[in-house]
Amino acid sequence: MSIATYCPTFTITAFKTRARSDSGQPSRMQGLQIWDLTSYFGDNSEISVSKSLQSPKGSFVITLPDQPFAVAPEYGGVADTLYGLLEPMDEIEIRLARSPEQYGGNKLPLLMRGFIRSIRRTESMSSNGRPQRTTIIQGNDYGWIFEMTQMPPLIYLSYGLGLQYQQVWDRFFQIGENQKPRKVNEFFQLMLTHLIQRQLETMNARFTTIPLDDPEKVKGTVVMTQQDQLIGPIWNIFLQWSDSPWNELWIDDPETLDNDPPRLRFRPAPYRTWIRNGQLLSAAEPIEIMGQKSTPDIVDLSIADVVNLDASRSEQDVSNVFWVNSSALTQQQAISVEMSKAAGAGARPSGSSGALPLPEYLLLDGDIYPNSDPDLYCYREMVTTSKLLPDLMTKGLDGQSETDMKGSGGLYSEWPDWAKNRRKALVEMNCDNVVLEDGTLVLKGNERIRAGKYLRIKRGDITAEYYAQSVTHRFAPYRQYTTTVQFIRGTGFIERIRLTDSPYLHEGKQGVYPKQA
Repeated sequence: MSIATYCPTFTITAFKTRARSDSGQPSRMQGLQIWDLTSYFGDNSEISVSKSLQSPKGSFVITLPDQPFAVAPEYGGVADTLYGLLEPMDEIEIRLARSPEQYGGNKLPLLMRGFIRSIRRTESMSSNGRPQRTTIIQGNDYGWIFEMTQMPPLIYLSYGLGLQYQQVWDRFFQIGENQKPRKVNEFFQLMLTHLIQRQLETMNARFTTIPLDDPEKVKGTVVMTQQDQLIGPIWNIFLQWSDSPWNELWIDDPETLDNDPPRLRFRPAPYRTWIRNGQLLSAAEPIEIMGQKSTPDIVDLSIADVVNLDASRSEQDVSNVFWVNSSALTQQQAISVEMSKAAGAGARPSGSSGALPLPEYLLLDGDIYPNSDPDLYCYREMVTTSKLLPDLMTKGLDGQSETDMKGSGGLYSEWPDWAKNRRKALVEMNCDNVVLEDGTLVLKGNERIRAGKYLRIKRGDITAEYYAQSVTHRFAPYRQYTTTVQFIRGTGFIERIRLTDSPYLHEGKQGVYPKQA
């Protein structure tokens, strides 16, 4: 009987962009100095990397012994601790693999890269009289730039971009352009080009262009009702137009062996359903969002990879009354348009009689949606806002005539179907929440596990899926490598209720030897 063994391998590289002059003042370096920190890790070292779909920025913490670092002679030959040599805003690149032989042995997949934000040095005396010194490096990935960079009022923007005041107006209108409707991906690209790219260039960052990864071409149009909607942190502007929860927006580093740049990921939420019309499906089906289906990556694992699984289900997640608002319509006081999105016949509550028909996908019928039955769970409202407007919008909202409002591409004619489809997607995403699990998974370290992927875990005869919203990799050289996942939409319970005999026995171990096919 063979026993699998692993030899996780990592590399940590620092890219020096800042230096201290003889007077002690900071200055930019003429060229990047590349420092390999890998060999300086010891028994008490640790690497922690975290990324979440709920935050623009990922984070890293690197702990290593406080020892002399020898700088190459061509760069001055200084020998000092990294605490005295590294600077905030220098860049770090972390690569890691549990089984490096899968990648040819020479290159490792990228886990995270970003900017140092703080450096800490701790010194203490152990009980045996030995001094202990540690350097701790903390930072964030390129998503931090989206949070740090702001679109300020124009007078400050002129200084920030180094432009004349009139040029600032031109730049401002290249993005806003007098409320001109734009497809949401075009709007995001303008922000990337005119603000994020410019900021990265002035920082002299390794990567100055962040591509937009929008494979599905997310539906929706940006129509600004006032220019001050463009003021504030760039990420807040991105987020308000991303239309969550229907879509997902986050920044990540690709799993590259080369130097591909970070990317802005934008896609319809890749949720899947296992229940249709109250019946279990033989296989999961993607949920359509405005007619679009995202295909997420899936990482296959076995129960042997699981260190700890903490899953729960709750009635607190139940919703059965759905409504979609529009801030644009509210600002324009288009009450008739806002109300018309509820037009049309639809489901009526279970057991009701004589009442007027309720709008489709407004109040769920307990017979069709038993996992959200109002008779059992009472009325639970989910109210959301769709910032985006229909793709057919060709004119801004300001000053629309009645003819434009009701004509082709007008708000009055397009919004009802848009809101109805938004509500339909909300229902499909949330009607079975009471049987879906959320919780925490601790796994044997696996660099392929990233936020935004499904984990498919085989346990005996049961195979369940878990959607990773937040992932933390912790690697302690010579000790352990674990991956912790905060997940939603787990299907462990759904897979149990499929079985006609004991699920407890089906999820049990298969014995000393694997069951033969």
